[in-house]
Amino acid sequence: MLFSEQRKELMVAFLKAQSEFGSVQKSGYNPHFKSNYSTVEDYQKACMSALRKYGLTCNGGTDIIEGQFVVTVDIHHADSGQWMRSIAPVTPDKPGPQPIGCWISYLTRYMIGRMLGVYGDEGDDDGNSQHEMNCISNEQFQILVTAIKSHPNAKKILNDILSFNKIQKLEELPESSFFRVKSYIEKSRES
Repeated sequence: MLFSEQRKELMVAFLKAQSEFGSVQKSGYNPHFKSNYSTVEDYQKACMSALRKYGLTCNGGTDIIEGQFVVTVDIHHADSGQWMRSIAPVTPDKPGPQPIGCWISYLTRYMIGRMLGVYGDEGDDDGNSQHEMNCISNEQFQILVTAIKSHPNAKKILNDILSFNKIQKLEELPESSFFRVKSYIEKSRES
């Protein structure tokens, strides 16, 4: 964590605010892992009024530092100009806006909770969001729906796919399973 050269006023205000933080709810739901997690809004509801009361702001953002895309979270004290900052690299398994966006979302939530000292998702049950972010795209979903609908045993095929992948709805299918499921649909037509 990085700090401004002076930080006494920041820390005094921060400790006062921290003593008034509420509990952080878990209003987010990860259908892939069937778990709840704390959203950025949950952290805001628990902490924002106390932060404002003592002249503090907490903001998340992105930056490029030495060629590395990073997520930043800053806490600023308005009266003194003092600040603290946390930085984490964005390193998704796959390129593209969806994986990058999911990493940004997860890291922002995680970093805000740690910086504020509130832990709404203690079990880190959304820590698998790296994998959650790879649910099939809308285009892949449409390809599978079309293939299933045109299958002579559509209902059985869909139930088999849901059951095998331990999901409730087809759109929860992990992207890594797309080609396997597509192949399964095609091969089951041949038999």
